[in-house]
Amino acid sequence: MNLGLERRRRYVYELIHGHKVQCYNLTRMYTWVYIQYCEKLRDDYQLKEADNVRIQEIVAIFLNIFSQNTTQRYVGKIFVHSQETISRKFHEVLSALEKMAVHFLRPGPDELTLIKSYNPTEQLYRW
Repeated sequence: MNLGLERRRRYVYELIHGHKVQCYNLTRMYTWVYIQYCEKLRDDYQLKEADNVRIQEIVAIFLNIFSQNTTQRYVGKIFVHSQETISRKFHEVLSALEKMAVHFLRPGPDELTLIKSYNPTEQLYRW
């Protein structure tokens, strides 16, 4: 078996089945939320598995970069992937989240009417 593949799967397995604080610290989510999040992205927002990269790993890559503010190079070393693969998987999750945002981040009916129109004579807009 490929040692890189085994290492990645072990990392994700320990993330999910290890201590709950470890999962929370790395993903900023509890384990059960992380699992449901991965399933929702797969089932409802067309996030696809590749031949050697599972959904949990793809989301872990995204969350490591996004929530931990780490570089793609560092995440590539952790998950034993090239930077091109890390970048591609990051953008796949990002586009799935854009689709998800349409359903969850909608302004209410009153919120759009509360926006003030631009008036250059007001004191607020002078600079």
